[in-house]
Amino acid sequence: MIDIKEKTLDLVLKLQKESKNSDKYNYGTNNIKRLSKRSIAEIAEDMFAKYLYEVLEDEEIKIYINGNIKGMKPDIIVVKNNIIRAIIELKINFGWCRNIFNPKDKGKNKYKEASSVPDRIRDYNSLKGSIIKFAIQKDKDKIDLTLSNDCKIYYICTSKENYISSRDLIKDYEDFIDREKKIKEYLRFGIITDEYHDYKKNGEWPSKEQISSSIDSLFKTKYGMNEIIKEIKKSITNTARK
Repeated sequence: MIDIKEKTLDLVLKLQKESKNSDKYNYGTNNIKRLSKRSIAEIAEDMFAKYLYEVLEDEEIKIYINGNIKGMKPDIIVVKNNIIRAIIELKINFGWCRNIFNPKDKGKNKYKEASSVPDRIRDYNSLKGSIIKFAIQKDKDKIDLTLSNDCKIYYICTSKENYISSRDLIKDYEDFIDREKKIKEYLRFGIITDEYHDYKKNGEWPSKEQISSSIDSLFKTKYGMNEIIKEIKKSITNTARK
């Protein structure tokens, strides 16, 4: 039996290591200097996909990263028996949700993000039960996948540490769901850790012990990865075709 807590801790520590080194690159000259960190989004997607495969403990599943579903490109999809069982959007930072969770925030684009998540979920729901031509490799024949009627869309953030400091992320999310009751059944939200792997508090990175403690705290809520994994496992063990 896989220890999900240990696997989650290992994932965060690996992400932290990548973050620490994201601004380090040997250009071979001192005349080139990067003034900001490189994005680790794609590395995080790869790491999370591997983590997901290990904790789901099902050799029949397939996990595809950045596939194309009718023009939509989710970060990760989980497939079993040619049925899409879960769609996952992995979020490294909170630029994507500041206006979603805070509709009163000022800014010319304040309604753009606020509508994107419900609209995307409605788009996916319109495809449920239908056959999707899915490309595994460029210039190769596409395979037929069916989007399960039970498929949930999971928004999973690597950490909540860099959310708006004056606000409570979980409360803001729950307020959002209350406003968008029609998508509540189809949307799930998960947090990997409270301690941000890409952030130094007072010049110090979170320790392994701090990260472990934050994962423990989240595991006591419905937003911890233990609950998210449990629900995805349930969806992939469903024997129904659709």
